[in-house]
Amino acid sequence: MLPFEQQYEENVGVFTVRGYSCYDDTPLKDNFNESYTDLVKLAESIDNGSCVYFIAKVTCSCQGVELAETYLGTCVYDSYDDFFGKEGYYEDMRDEVIAEATRILNNLKQVVI
Repeated sequence: MLPFEQQYEENVGVFTVRGYSCYDDTPLKDNFNESYTDLVKLAESIDNGSCVYFIAKVTCSCQGVELAETYLGTCVYDSYDDFFGKEGYYEDMRDEVIAEATRILNNLKQVVI
């Protein structure tokens, strides 16, 4: 797997949420049903850059400490901007990492040193 590259960042309350992408090297035939998807046309679109095929990673941090992350593979969009910062899967992923980071911070408040 190639390294993830940051595509997006937003601040939500005390949290910083970042979106990353990594090329998905899983063969298209392993991720798509050929009866619903023209795999040759899709492969051509990916190869010529008219769409992107990637694994998405969304993280949530607070004061520079990463608290939560989640991943989603088999993302195919016209551009990264069509995924990150939009409603849909990205929004679900953002909400998931914020909820997990909030849970972690609330648990840490209970720790006595």
